[in-house]
Amino acid sequence: MRKLAAFLFWLALGLYLLSFLLPVADALTFGGGTDNGWTAFRISLGYLLVLFEGVGNLGELLVLLASLSNLLAWIAFGSWFLRKRWFALWAAYLAIVMAAPIQISGLLESRNPSAELFGPGYWVWLSSFAVLFVASGAAAVADLRLRA
Repeated sequence: MRKLAAFLFWLALGLYLLSFLLPVADALTFGGGTDNGWTAFRISLGYLLVLFEGVGNLGELLVLLASLSNLLAWIAFGSWFLRKRWFALWAAYLAIVMAAPIQISGLLESRNPSAELFGPGYWVWLSSFAVLFVASGAAAVADLRLRA
């Protein structure tokens, strides 16, 4: 199970990095063109300032949560390297929970409800958190079996 967990971890990291290159469609620009994941990531960093200014509406709150999910993903990846698998498991879980609702923000603010708001970059980004969650869970269980 350890080899499977390690494979899944590297897959999650690869998916996360790949998501920076793929288009995320109008997830952050809402009609202003298509950005890749790296651009969306840099834009989302600006939303961290909302922590100091206050949240004005539901859309800002959901984008803030998605921005914080990147931080949680980094914590999860780092915890994995430090062999803190249970911590990585919970950080990955929280990253998923905080990243998924951004879809609501896109639907609320879209000028064209029938448009595809999220491109492959978003889905690869979100799936990297899910794969990291599974990898962390498998590694945590393997660690328990070694101790027993």
